[in-house]
Amino acid sequence: MARVEKPYLIYTAESPSGRRYVGITGTSLKRRWAAHVRRAVSGAIHPLASAIRKYGAENFGLAVLEVVADKATAQRRERFWIECLRANGPDGYNISPGGEADGEVGAARLKELMLDPEWRANHLAKLREACRGRQPIHLPAAAEAWREMNVREAWRIARRASRIAAAGRARPDPRFGAWGRLRIDSTKVATARRSHFARLKAIGQWGRRTKADTAALGAKIGRSLKAHHARHPERVAASIATARRHIDKRHQAERASAGLKRWWAELRADPERYRRYLEQRASTRRRNRAS
Repeated sequence: MARVEKPYLIYTAESPSGRRYVGITGTSLKRRWAAHVRRAVSGAIHPLASAIRKYGAENFGLAVLEVVADKATAQRRERFWIECLRANGPDGYNISPGGEADGEVGAARLKELMLDPEWRANHLAKLREACRGRQPIHLPAAAEAWREMNVREAWRIARRASRIAAAGRARPDPRFGAWGRLRIDSTKVATARRSHFARLKAIGQWGRRTKADTAALGAKIGRSLKAHHARHPERVAASIATARRHIDKRHQAERASAGLKRWWAELRADPERYRRYLEQRASTRRRNRAS
């Protein structure tokens, strides 16, 4: 997909003295002017920044001169409007003929002036004097002044910062409350309590039963299960199939083989028992052949 360039605005800002500044922006005029005001409040050294501090940002007249389709056209038209409105000179605040030359012209001019020892010493002394009265880390007064002049922009920046901070925080565990206490469902607590006491009661009842009572109860349970299986053969088949699917045949074969080896070792260790086993096995084979 072809890249679509965003439109650019060519705008002018006029101070109460009648002097103008011409610039271009790829955003809205409101946001670009807010950026100029931020630079002025932070103490930027530029004719427009000095004028904003002198007259106040609210006393400037802003207007859009043109809207063009790309940056190259915007830079070309910016040079035209700077020359047309004489914004680069005594009647304006531009320090270059336009385009991308603003920064280059400013840097070249500063480099030329810094070669003069007297101007350099005076400039550095002014910078030191200006920095003495500032708080270079927080600048609370400058920030507060900017917030008062740009309420909506300040709210937008603060809102974005709060969302970023909230996204970076770990999400709370829903199992715990605000004070770190585990949330427990009362229904689950009651069910667990009933199950616990029912289990204790069943253990006590089985412990008090005699062997005859246990055998009779086991027979009763067996008859009930057989009747249930007879009524629902499809459930029995499904249960058996599920059990067979969950059998670990390899593990079962190893355990069965070890059990058989142990049984044969115990049988052969007792000669009398081993002799009776062989006689019984031979007798069983003869009966099977006769039948």
